[in-house]
Amino acid sequence: AFEEINENENFLPNYTFHLHVEDADGDAQSALIHALSVITEYTTFTHDNDTLYFPIILGADWSSLSVGIAPLLSAFNMGQISSSATSIVLSDTSRYPYFHRTVPSDELQAEGLMALCDAFDWRRIVVVYVNDAYGLYLALGIQDRASSFDMDVTAIAISYADEATYQYAAKQILELQVYIIILVVHSSSGLFHVFEDEGIVGYPYYYLGVDGWVDTNTLKLWQVTNQTVGFIGTVPWQATGFDLGDYEAEHKKVVNISTHKAEKVKAKWTWLYENGYAGGLHNREEPAHSTFMQYGYDAAYAVAHALNELEKQQYDFRELVQTDQEQLIQVLHNIFVNNVTFIGASGFVDFDEKGDRSGGLYSFANILENGEVEYFGYFYKDTDGEIISKMDQTKIMFPPYFTEKGLIPQSQTLTHSTVTSISPAVAITLYIFFGISLVIAVVFFVLMIVYRYNRVINAASPRLNSCMCVGAIIGYVAGIVSTFDEAVIADQSQLTTLCNVRLWLFCIAYTVLFMPLFLKTYRLSVIFKTLLTRKTITDQALFLVLVVCVVVDVVLLAILTGVLPLQRVYVNGELEQMDEIQFMQYKYGECSFEDDEIGGWSVYGIIFFYKVCELVFGLYIALDVSRIKDVSNQLFRFDETSTQLLSVYLTLIIFCICLPIFVFGRVEVPNFHVLAISIPIILVANIALFLNLTPRLSAVFRGREEKYKMSPAQRIEAKIKRQMAKANIDFTSQSTLSNPATPEASSIGKEENPSIVKEENPSMLGAMQTTIDTPAVSP
Repeated sequence: AFEEINENENFLPNYTFHLHVEDADGDAQSALIHALSVITEYTTFTHDNDTLYFPIILGADWSSLSVGIAPLLSAFNMGQISSSATSIVLSDTSRYPYFHRTVPSDELQAEGLMALCDAFDWRRIVVVYVNDAYGLYLALGIQDRASSFDMDVTAIAISYADEATYQYAAKQILELQVYIIILVVHSSSGLFHVFEDEGIVGYPYYYLGVDGWVDTNTLKLWQVTNQTVGFIGTVPWQATGFDLGDYEAEHKKVVNISTHKAEKVKAKWTWLYENGYAGGLHNREEPAHSTFMQYGYDAAYAVAHALNELEKQQYDFRELVQTDQEQLIQVLHNIFVNNVTFIGASGFVDFDEKGDRSGGLYSFANILENGEVEYFGYFYKDTDGEIISKMDQTKIMFPPYFTEKGLIPQSQTLTHSTVTSISPAVAITLYIFFGISLVIAVVFFVLMIVYRYNRVINAASPRLNSCMCVGAIIGYVAGIVSTFDEAVIADQSQLTTLCNVRLWLFCIAYTVLFMPLFLKTYRLSVIFKTLLTRKTITDQALFLVLVVCVVVDVVLLAILTGVLPLQRVYVNGELEQMDEIQFMQYKYGECSFEDDEIGGWSVYGIIFFYKVCELVFGLYIALDVSRIKDVSNQLFRFDETSTQLLSVYLTLIIFCICLPIFVFGRVEVPNFHVLAISIPIILVANIALFLNLTPRLSAVFRGREEKYKMSPAQRIEAKIKRQMAKANIDFTSQSTLSNPATPEASSIGKEENPSIVKEENPSMLGAMQTTIDTPAVSP
């Protein structure tokens, strides 16, 4: 920089700059000694006409050094302009009145780090910082800004002088179970190795770097290029780090000029390294360019521009140096703050009232293999104080131990979710069983239609039996619909529709299948109790009752699904841990309510209560028929009355077994859920059909219709007539045979078939008399 300034005849032609270097090598005590040496020379030098000391020195590089020497320099009317001391505390003009810098303050870096964390939704963060002016105040700045991003930040201090603090920090990180770590250090080659030994380098831990170490030279010097591959961080803006087309229009002109200057500076750096000046470049092992190199270049130009402006304002620099150094430093500070503006290698250089770089930029950086650094964005503070960030996340190369898992780093446990569905094997098995059952039900239905005029089939109420077949078919269809889940239908709205369709099918199937069975059993009860009266119940009457029950179903379902339809909702099931930070949340779909599940099912309790009433009715009738012991014993010898009662009891038993299994079982497992629904449907429907329809159909096909020529009422009546004939009692006038209203009576005729009733039971008459006179009393 000074070579260029000295060679420029149009810029400060009356001055030639000479640079004197004092290298403290990062040691605070050495920096103070050097500062005292400079102060001594400045305050005691004769300042003849040929040589003048400029009262603002370049440096120091580190914040921890600058906070020590800046107050000392200002006490002797001297100032600083640093290219890399970024600590927030140096903005305090009451303590550091004449401190200036071409690099932006860590206040901006803290904002950028939080913006970076926010971009990746990292909410729980640990800041490990070196306990000096640089690390402490940057950590405080991060914590201060974390609240506005709703982040939880824990700060842990370390000391370069005590490696035990590294181990303590690692143990704290392990205990906190936080996986995103912002590392605020600048000189700690052993830190990563200690952290690696403690198990917090590698998956699932991830580090964000700062300008103190996200630098190729530093990474190679620390020998941590392997451990840091894929890490990202913030560094002072690099002119050559981002494509010109990616900048906003307001920045493109400045960036274009700065890029050319930065390229020239880098080329000069390389030339110096290759031509014997490596020692003057801090003995770098490789000619890598320092992150702060262009800021040092601009610091030199800032000094020159300040001196040039001093001349423009017609101050006599020589006279002020010799006679009024206090006025000189104040004038120069004001010039820096108000007049020094130019486009340098680091962008547009300007200073605010604190001496900080105003309008500076920072870069987002990504560490690649072998310590190389690539830039994927930048950020800055606009004139309104808002942080504006631009980044291309597709350019980031995260560590392979994340990318191999298809992940980006996470600040907390990551829960994936997947909707479980019915396994294909279970679905196919159910399709087979439902298909077979459907075929059987259809066959039964067709046979009922074809043989409806057969006197044996007609005597068994073929219309109600056909309804049972239809109910079974609807139930099987509902069971098949129950197997349709996310594996078959991806659209949630379609599944919601199926939820309501399935409810309709189940409710109607329940009524159409079981109510005929319950009603036929009810008619048996009536026959036993009114055998000697003319009271009868026709098929048409029972069918009408069935229709009314179905209408009630339809009305209730229409109201409920119209006002509060079922929804396809997803409920959390089993949570499975995949690794240190990944969990798999299995969800299962169910037909329920999104908002008020308890309230919704309370409303639907109306139709459930109605179904329970139907079931209780069937149970009551079955028990009522069964308790007529002597009559039922006689009937069981004659026809299918026993199987009819058996089907009712088995249905009740199956429901009683399956209901607690369904309620308390693992309904979150789709296979279990669909089996808990499907198995009872298949069992009860087939049991009801086979036990009620098979006996008479078998008799028809095998030519053994004699067994069913008489209805249960006719058989009982024949038995009673035989007993009463012995007592000379006229029974004809009360005979149900004279009333053909029931299918049992109308299909057979009035004559007794003595070949069927062969057994005499002396107790039969007494049993019937008891039943007729006092039907409420059990035998």
